[in-house]
Amino acid sequence: MKSMNSQSGQSLIEAVIAISIFVIGTVTIGFLVIDANVSTRQGSERTQAILLSKEGLEAARSIRDNDFTNLTTGMHGIALSSNRWIFSGTSDIQDQFMRQLTISDVESDIKKIKSVVSWQFSESRESSVTLVQYFTDWQKDK
Repeated sequence: MKSMNSQSGQSLIEAVIAISIFVIGTVTIGFLVIDANVSTRQGSERTQAILLSKEGLEAARSIRDNDFTNLTTGMHGIALSSNRWIFSGTSDIQDQFMRQLTISDVESDIKKIKSVVSWQFSESRESSVTLVQYFTDWQKDK
């Protein structure tokens, strides 16, 4: 009779261990799926921010090509007006992203353009992408 109780107790312990392993495995898989979704979203938003930041630099290049003196120092947003890029305000908003171009003088014919795109990834986490490029007055000697 004693050996039967021992076998029941052993079966109970085996069942508890099996259930514990199953629960730990299930929870781990759940966390991996959630983490994968967060990583995918973060990568997607970062890619979009990089594209917007590049677009900001291309807009500044277009403004420079029209007239280098339009690259005024300070913080700028950009907008399209009659199919041409112009500076508009101190920043511009695209969906959840805020873009700001900061122009500073390096020399009389060289400007530093910093394009920063920031967004709120979550309530407690703000993200940003910064690209920098230097523009010269390539038409100056003409």
